[in-house]
Amino acid sequence: MAQDTRRPPRARRSPFASLSARRRRASCQAHLDGLREHGFRIVAAVPWSDGVLDHVVIGPTGAFALQIRSWRGRVHVQARRLRQGTRDVTSEIHRVSGAAGEVEHRLARSGIVTSVEPILVLSNARLMHERIRLGAVSVIHADDLAAVVMAGTNWLLDEQLDPAAQVLGGAS
Repeated sequence: MAQDTRRPPRARRSPFASLSARRRRASCQAHLDGLREHGFRIVAAVPWSDGVLDHVVIGPTGAFALQIRSWRGRVHVQARRLRQGTRDVTSEIHRVSGAAGEVEHRLARSGIVTSVEPILVLSNARLMHERIRLGAVSVIHADDLAAVVMAGTNWLLDEQLDPAAQVLGGAS
């Protein structure tokens, strides 16, 4: 009897997957636009070795790697793990932290030495605390994005902002 070596059919991607990404970006766009008014540069869709980082914000108060998620329900920490309801989503913390590290190295190679703060931004979820901190990663609601970025303490000079944005792919 011959063995069937055909691959099983691939699962089709939901037609709503890109819609969800568009909604995520749109929900944070107003907050990002507000930061532009204060001299911040916003670089969207920054590639890194494990995917694409949603945004990097570069401004007078530092550099911030943003990964935006439109999770629903309650987000909290339990036993040093990030949970969305009962689902363990700690891997998102590792992803945004890794992306921030790569952005930091790219900036350093171009002569801009600064730390990049990794932030997981939630557009729909309820956080059990105003700001969750796991290691170097902050988990915040989108409504708090501008306040967190404006309160950064990794100062950059005005003449560093445009070159930093160009290293990462330009300012949008």
